[in-house]
Amino acid sequence: MPWKQLKSSTRLPARQDILIITGSLIIGLIAIAFFALKS
Repeated sequence: MPWKQLKSSTRLPARQDILIITGSLIIGLIAIAFFALKS
């Protein structure tokens, strides 16, 4: 997976990984809420 390669080459802070994960989760929740309200 690409982020494992990034971690091995350039040591990214764990906080950045958490931000990426939470960001993708928020986008997913917004998409689910949008489709739920739309139907």
